[in-house]
Amino acid sequence: MAGSQDFATDPRNANARIWLQGNLVTRANAKVSVFDAGFVVGDGV
Repeated sequence: MAGSQDFATDPRNANARIWLQGNLVTRANAKVSVFDAGFVVGDGV
């Protein structure tokens, strides 16, 4: 059953760069700490 968070992979996104804390990083390095306020107290919700 499909869910609301499902996505179709797109090879054009394989080399995408993400702006994170003032730097362009690869998808593999685009990580946010579990201690970030968005996770700890739900600020991003």
